[in-house]
Amino acid sequence: MAWLGLTAGAMAAETVTLHYYERPPYMTAAENGEVRGVTAKAAEAAFVKAGLPFVWALTPAQGQLDTIRRNQGRDCAVGWFKTPERASFGLFTQPIYQDRPPVAIARRSLEIPPDSTLRALLISGTSRVLMKIGLTYGAYIKTLIGKYADHLTLVSVEPAQMVAMVAADRADLMFAAQEEADLLLEKNREAAKRVRVVAFPDVPFGDVRHILCSRAVGREVIDALNAAIPPR
Repeated sequence: MAWLGLTAGAMAAETVTLHYYERPPYMTAAENGEVRGVTAKAAEAAFVKAGLPFVWALTPAQGQLDTIRRNQGRDCAVGWFKTPERASFGLFTQPIYQDRPPVAIARRSLEIPPDSTLRALLISGTSRVLMKIGLTYGAYIKTLIGKYADHLTLVSVEPAQMVAMVAADRADLMFAAQEEADLLLEKNREAAKRVRVVAFPDVPFGDVRHILCSRAVGREVIDALNAAIPPR
């Protein structure tokens, strides 16, 4: 579905392809062709308010980064964390959303003492951690993983499949945004019998999410979006 802007400048501009992937409750396709979810709606509102025409495109997460890195078209992607590596090839808007503290989805039989910190759990070096390529869960978790995750497996599958891997004892835990953890287990009821959601007191609120665009969209598009995004 394409949205047309209201200003003369926007009407003359080329349409931006706005990439998303299925990740409830952030982004999910509706039957009428719209894209719903907390970050999808925030991005849509910014484009509409800025008067910028765009069209949604369902694109895998890593494919979005590859497309923006190639810089061959007017492409933007919804809900990305800002990292120095991504900023080296793309343009970020102001934040459109901030995650609640990330949680772990762990094997139900994994022994985790009450009130244990994530640092204490990982420092033993025995936990098998599963992470999706291209996704991060904030600077704090990234630092801990870099220091203490001796048994780290990177995968390209979707989070629902990762839950099944943890449930099948192929890993001890994976990370998820608090917003999506319950939805993942609700949609994977068999796996949910063998895993549980664990919140850690040392894990802070998640990072802020942005719209990430190729440099080909131009600085004027980023400026227009920033003016349309409510301050946080």
